[in-house]
This record gives sequence, C-alpha cells and structure tokens, in this order.
Amino acid sequence: MARSVLTEVENRARSLDLAGVKTVAREGQPARPIVEYAKEHDVDLIVLGSRGLGDIGGMLLGSVSHKVGSLSECSCLTAK
Repeated sequence: MARSVLTEVENRARSLDLAGVKTVAREGQPARPIVEYAKEHDVDLIVLGSRGLGDIGGMLLGSVSHKVGSLSECSCLTAK
C-alpha cells in the first residue's frame, strides 16, 4: 500500500515538473529513521502526513510529525 501511495506522489510531482523528488518507504518506528535518512542524504524538506489526533491524542500516542519536526535539522511540512 505504501509503495502505491508513494508512486502516486512521485507521478504528481513529475506532472508539476518538480525536480529532485524522491520517496522512500521503510518499516518500523518512523521518527528517528526519517530524521537519520534526511541527514544522511542532505534532504531539504521532509513532508509528512497528519492523522489529526490533536494535541492530547498526539501527546498520549506520540506524534511522528511532532517528533520529526523536533529532531530534524531541515524544514518539515505536515499536510493534513
């Protein structure tokens, strides 16, 4: 399922003539591996989706987008 979504994102980016877009899918706890990958590959922007749990739900369950935004050295965009 992840590969299907990422292929669609890549196709949309290409149709808009966006250069240098690369998508990556991995398994496991996401926040630290996302930040490490971004640092190793000199990523300019990390784009993440939001599940919309809100402040309390995100605090109780842990928000990946919040963790990545806190740990990352590059810009992050969270889409809802």
